Amino acid sequence: MPVEAAVRSRQAAGSANAAGSVARQAALEAEAAAETARVATDTPPTPQVPQRKPPTGTYPSEPQVTITSSTPDSVIGEYRIDMAAMDRNGDGVLSRAEARGNATLTAEFNAVDNNNDGALDAHELKGWMR
Repeated sequence: MPVEAAVRSRQAAGSANAAGSVARQAALEAEAAAETARVATDTPPTPQVPQRKPPTGTYPSEPQVTITSSTPDSVIGEYRIDMAAMDRNGDGVLSRAEARGNATLTAEFNAVDNNNDGALDAHELKGWMR
């Protein structure tokens, strides 16, 4: 029986040796997994780069906008009138009725009537008369 015991002992030692190798391999794999987990939790996430929108007006398909300004009391339109021809009653001023002969003057009557008397005199019409 001593020979049988020696054979069993060698088999047991071989099995233990194999189990030790499997355990060492499992320990190495566990260590690698732990390192991967540590790096994943320690590394901040990569920030997202915001997408830049191109400024408007840079594409040929967009219409170009032009902005102009004028003084608030400016009168735009047909600036010339013949006051003598429009002044039907010859009193030297144009009433609202007499101004109806010129569409632009009619539309701008209130802006031109500086003293708000309902009539336009030569001083108020300066720049309009020929």
